[in-house]
Amino acid sequence: MRAKSRTDVRLDVLMNLHTGVVVHAPDTSIIFSNHRAAELLGLSEDQMLGKRVIDPNWCFIDSEGNRLAPERYPVSLVLSTLTPLRETVLGVLAPDRADIVWLIVSAFPDFSSSGQLLRVVVNFHDISQRKKMEAELEKSRAFAHSILDGIAANVCVLDEEGKIIAVNQAWKDFYVDNGGAQGHCHEGDNYLKVCTNAIQSLSAELQSASQFYIGFREIIEGKRERFDLDYPCHSPKEQRWFFVRVAAMRNVSPRRIVVTHVDISAQKQTQEHLQKSLIFSKRMIESMRDGVSVLSKDGYTSEVNPALCEMTGFTREELLGTSAPFPYWPEEEYSVIDRAMKKTISQQQGDFDLIFMRKNGERFPVSVAASTVFDDHGQVISYIATVKDISDYKKMESEIQNLAFYDPLTNLPNRRLLNDRISLAIVSSKRSGKYAGLMMLDLDNFKPLNDQHGHDVGDLLLIEAAHRLRSCIREVDTVARFGGDEFVVVINELHRDKTLTDAYLIDIAEKIRSAIAAPFILHSGTSNDKASIEHHCTASIGCLSFSSTVRHGRDLLKLADKQMYRAKQQGRNRVSLLQTDIDESTISTNEPQRSPP
Repeated sequence: MRAKSRTDVRLDVLMNLHTGVVVHAPDTSIIFSNHRAAELLGLSEDQMLGKRVIDPNWCFIDSEGNRLAPERYPVSLVLSTLTPLRETVLGVLAPDRADIVWLIVSAFPDFSSSGQLLRVVVNFHDISQRKKMEAELEKSRAFAHSILDGIAANVCVLDEEGKIIAVNQAWKDFYVDNGGAQGHCHEGDNYLKVCTNAIQSLSAELQSASQFYIGFREIIEGKRERFDLDYPCHSPKEQRWFFVRVAAMRNVSPRRIVVTHVDISAQKQTQEHLQKSLIFSKRMIESMRDGVSVLSKDGYTSEVNPALCEMTGFTREELLGTSAPFPYWPEEEYSVIDRAMKKTISQQQGDFDLIFMRKNGERFPVSVAASTVFDDHGQVISYIATVKDISDYKKMESEIQNLAFYDPLTNLPNRRLLNDRISLAIVSSKRSGKYAGLMMLDLDNFKPLNDQHGHDVGDLLLIEAAHRLRSCIREVDTVARFGGDEFVVVINELHRDKTLTDAYLIDIAEKIRSAIAAPFILHSGTSNDKASIEHHCTASIGCLSFSSTVRHGRDLLKLADKQMYRAKQQGRNRVSLLQTDIDESTISTNEPQRSPP
């Protein structure tokens, strides 16, 4: 088996892309699909290739989970508008698969030079399970193999004057098959005369004809030892090409010349088909929105697509031929990316979230899916990586994280994060043997402000109150918005002595009470019509200290809540401290009984 050609490698690369690629004819039937496409869409090749109607239980859904009508599928939209579809988020519901696979889909029309629509190319990237994907891309067989193995050559032997002195059986069979007389061997005939038709057929290609005559004469005259040429020899029924080799036999006297003709029509047709496939695959790779980088087995960059160049800011020329560390690797990330690269080499695939660098020095997050391409003998040919810029997704994840754990108005921790912080304070107290503190406070004069000036002004007061609370505590402590105008303060690791701890809590509570009591100057309205509102507000604060005897944060919140309402009942703008040690009996006998605010 011959080694894979450069074309074979490119086709292997296309079939091994980590991104799904599907090509539709103008009638929407599928004419090409890589393995990744079938995997992501949840369909078999029998359901896809050549098909337009698939399992009725299969469908695309939009980002809200609504089933899309077929006319809203990517290929349908491109066919109806003849314009590209860029990075559209779609989900796939497939039979026998419980999970929805979410994709970013791009599709574009491919036109001929005359403007006729040839096909629609659709590519898509899995964004739902980047962290979990472990399926290894299947090796694909080479797109085309040599078809010359086993083809019998037509051979004749000439004397020094160019006359035929012997022919083989394949020569005779070819002659008879093409209308020649049975039993005629051409022995004694001039070779050029016998091959007149073949020579004349070259007249349409004057350069080839000239090369053949010149090369043949130089062999006859002893000016060269060998001459090769491809030439057409078409029959009325088919287009045919042959490879001819004219070579002088060595160490033979008198001089003898061997002429070998091999029918390479199938090879020519295959080469033409492969050339078209190469152009087609190159267009698809270049059209992909994700970056693609191909490395040789020695680790040097052999190919990059425009998307990777646009993403990183480096030109194709700047990237080709480079090896690790590549220009888009930040120096501080060398070790992390190098480990990912070595993992790909050892495990033959990998899926990683990394940090890359643009040419201007800007860092940005990427998702890299890498795999290994093998030849038919299982030997490594190259490595291929698809690179997705996930800056927007990381920003979205951060925003979602913030919404999950922080109050959107004050940017303080919400109840969920508060519970975690209290649990950590309990664990820390058990480890260190030191007391910690908890405060719950309520703004005493908040409702009248809302009633008189509206919730927008009330929100301004809550934001300012959050700033004042943060300024009263240490960095290691926590201020959380408990709900409405209620806040909770968690103070970590204070003293082993409860008396000293309680004294510290009273000092902090008074500091908070004083900060809240300062006048609030609130600016409401638009920039052209802004009003300043002065509001006076106080805080009722309930606080307590706790140690390793507490098991649940909810018990502390109940006790602090009761102390806060005790401060309100005592006239508001006060601090109420639970002075007893907290144990199971304290918790069970101190259920809060709220009175109206």
